[in-house]
Amino acid sequence: MPKSRRLRRLVPDPELVERRAGGESVRALAEDYGVHHTSLVRYLQRPEVAALLGEAGRRLRLKRRRVAGQRAEVARKGAEPEPRPPRLRRLQPDQELIRRRGAGEPLRSLAPDYGVAHTTLSRYFAHPQIAAQLRLQQVILPPAPRRARPGDDRHFTWLLERNRQIRSSVCPRHVSQPKIRLERGRRGQTRYLALCCCREAQQDLLRRLSGNISPGQASQS
Repeated sequence: MPKSRRLRRLVPDPELVERRAGGESVRALAEDYGVHHTSLVRYLQRPEVAALLGEAGRRLRLKRRRVAGQRAEVARKGAEPEPRPPRLRRLQPDQELIRRRGAGEPLRSLAPDYGVAHTTLSRYFAHPQIAAQLRLQQVILPPAPRRARPGDDRHFTWLLERNRQIRSSVCPRHVSQPKIRLERGRRGQTRYLALCCCREAQQDLLRRLSGNISPGQASQS
């Protein structure tokens, strides 16, 4: 495991037990969950977790026997067996994945293309280095005027104008427009983000908003 990568505290979920019961190695799981493999070994050795592993293993064996029986029955009847569902594989990220997520594509839409669960992608994008790369494709829009409160005509007019400015920006490489997302902070404050498909699209949007946005409001600063 690279020394530059900071290990996190283990946050287990049901998928961890299912993947281990299915035969996935501890080191591969530890890397996906951002912990040391010895931490994962200690967690899996807990009596309550060992019981869950045993139960998951029994379910998996019963499922395999049931599927094998169904296939044997189908073979006896001379029909084509049903295709088995694709097995989830280890995530192989690339720049296209980061670009698509940065442009606002949902995790559940990305997961089938990479053959992983959406929770695996969620943990991947939570890594500080990856989150920093996603921020390079974002633009934090200036807040609405103080008199323009959400729900009134001034706020609606301001939002329409911001939307018009953003939609006028089209990425020449990917032929896509930025998306607007409302983000709520920990203290309840809200802000609008423009999600761009790449760094070039972000720079183009910043140029179009140069009269209404200061350098300190660009997310790369």
